[in-house]
Amino acid sequence: MKNAQVMNDSIAIAEYDKEDKDTNTICAKAADELLTISNINASFVLGKVGDKIYISGRSIGDVNVQLILEKMRRRWTYYISRSTNARC
Repeated sequence: MKNAQVMNDSIAIAEYDKEDKDTNTICAKAADELLTISNINASFVLGKVGDKIYISGRSIGDVNVQLILEKMRRRWTYYISRSTNARC
């Protein structure tokens, strides 16, 4: 995993830089582990396997990571759909 970036003094974002069959599980465990850092209330870890990107989010405070991930998914789906249509 690459070094975590901290945003707003309380949100950690990191990348798992290896591609293997356990990427999704490793990202989830890493997101949990980032919450043990002092003052971190939410964490996101991204990993890639083939053409798929996995994002695991966790929180222990007021940050609703589920809502953030749902919004990201909708926007990425929209972006990917538009990119695909633009090539037709």
